[in-house]
Amino acid sequence: MLKRFAAFVILGAVAATPALPQNADPPRRAARLGYFEGTVTFKPAGVDDWTPAELNRPMTTGDEFWTEDNGRAELQTDNAAMRFGGRTDFAFVELGDAVTHIKIASGILNVRLHDLAADEVFEIDTPQLSFTLKRFGAYRVEVSEQGDTTLVTVRMGDAEINAGGQITPVAEGKQVRVTAANTEPLDAPATDPFDAWCIERDGREDSSATATNISRDIPGYADLDANGNWRTVDPYGPVWFPNVDAQWAPYRVGHWVFVDPWGWTWVDDAPWGYAPFHFGRWVQVDGAWGWTPGKPETPGVFVIRPYYAPALVAFADFGAGVVLADAVLGWFPLGPGEVWVPAYTVSAGYLEQVNATNAVPVDRKVLAHPDAARQHYMNRASALTAARRSDVASGHPVGKDSVHVPAAANAKAKVGPRSNVEPTKEARLGPHGSAHGAPSKIASRNVVANRTPSTRPTSSAPRTQTQQRTQTQPQRTQNQQQRTQTQPQRTQNQQQRTQTQPQRTQTQPQHTQNQQQRTQTQPQHTQTQPQHTQNQQQRTQTQPQHTQNQQQRTQTQPQHTQNQQQRTQTQPQRTQTQPQRTQTQPQRTQPQQRMQPQQHTQPQRAPAPPPKAPPKKH
Repeated sequence: MLKRFAAFVILGAVAATPALPQNADPPRRAARLGYFEGTVTFKPAGVDDWTPAELNRPMTTGDEFWTEDNGRAELQTDNAAMRFGGRTDFAFVELGDAVTHIKIASGILNVRLHDLAADEVFEIDTPQLSFTLKRFGAYRVEVSEQGDTTLVTVRMGDAEINAGGQITPVAEGKQVRVTAANTEPLDAPATDPFDAWCIERDGREDSSATATNISRDIPGYADLDANGNWRTVDPYGPVWFPNVDAQWAPYRVGHWVFVDPWGWTWVDDAPWGYAPFHFGRWVQVDGAWGWTPGKPETPGVFVIRPYYAPALVAFADFGAGVVLADAVLGWFPLGPGEVWVPAYTVSAGYLEQVNATNAVPVDRKVLAHPDAARQHYMNRASALTAARRSDVASGHPVGKDSVHVPAAANAKAKVGPRSNVEPTKEARLGPHGSAHGAPSKIASRNVVANRTPSTRPTSSAPRTQTQQRTQTQPQRTQNQQQRTQTQPQRTQNQQQRTQTQPQRTQTQPQHTQNQQQRTQTQPQHTQTQPQHTQNQQQRTQTQPQHTQNQQQRTQTQPQHTQNQQQRTQTQPQRTQTQPQRTQTQPQRTQPQQRMQPQQHTQPQRAPAPPPKAPPKKH
């Protein structure tokens, strides 16, 4: 069935996103470059130059990739794995708390979507169409290098395209070919070598032993399997001990980059070095370093979508002449229960969640009145790493060139949440210099879009910490907890997916029915939405029972004040417990108390489905 809606065009290359007011919280999610091979280059948002890609670098809105013929790469977020092949121009139009918006101007993209919350959008734009994913599943988009043809395939799941103003559903096991002349529905073809590689990568995640100890919503969890071991340590719960030498310490071998909107961000050199440096805390046990993601209150129950942090450290400042003739900057990892205070302005709700989802238990007294300078730090004496401030400012690698700080100077140093280092262009670009990127005729290619990207905060210079915004955002925790109830357990999703993959023509599992119902009640979702508010307002009319959650989100997200206020005005009848959603998803539980992080049970995932065999030739 075709429905006609307007679409609009995103012109050319992805530009840096305008800034929101300075008191806006940054996104709670970032994407990790978790794997690449061959020639892969990258252009950070707000920087004109391309640079060789580097493992573990966090990615966000405005970042763009290019792969040569021999290149392919994998990006990971809390709810998806995105893999692209050779001659692909990939960019994040927007990556936010409830939005993953991608541009593909050329090449091939495979998406394995693990979860999609009821209020979440996952959109892929190409020169011919906008492809909206409707639920968890396996999807593929392929754009010819000339930019005149797009093929979209649904291996599992449900989606729809907006091409030429017409909305066309794409069911599981189907493909659609779109050119300027026509839209042609087809059956999904047999898997090719690129699909087989993606399925192999999926299986690696599905069989990960680490997922029995931490949430699968932490990007990079599968890389911990082969690089360390887990032990239960009282009182911290599961602790992961990396295979490192005796001189190693957290945040010692890598470099700093400046990534908007968070600012100074640690990029570790270890192949597993993402999750333990942006989530959780570090502790020494019998002289060995261990990483703890936080002890769950109930065994097997983990935090859903923990908040990303650029580096969970505190900084120590050593002026010129104290350690060296030059000024020196030191840093050390935070321990369990120690509050991380961001260097950028945040709300009270954000401060609570970024700590509660990464350092359970949290010292609530310190959290209520955070002061990094007055905290006692368990890792300060044993794990301080230091470098010249000029080396940090230029993104120079840290490791063998680290500066030794005498214990007496360390003890007297002023400790705080900010480095107070002004970044250079090199710190924004990365330490590997310039490289060739996407051809201009491809990178500047226009694409069709359903939605207008939201603005987000940037931090062109370090901002001042604000601790007085409690009244403006007191309820973010509860909002996130309620949102948790709209996200089915990922493992159950994957189990359903495994059961349905071999027989794609059979009846879909319950979650499919739920998504289909949601699609039927929201036909207007694919209209042109220059402010994104129209989409939310239309969705509101079909869900009158959800006001209180959205009202709380309005209070907790000042950067979307106008959108949320409009949404709130049209939703006077929503209730906190969401009875209708509970009926369609019986596995959800009642909302939790505000002071607790969102949690869910997480049995091990079922293996990824095998590749579909090509048809036999007679």
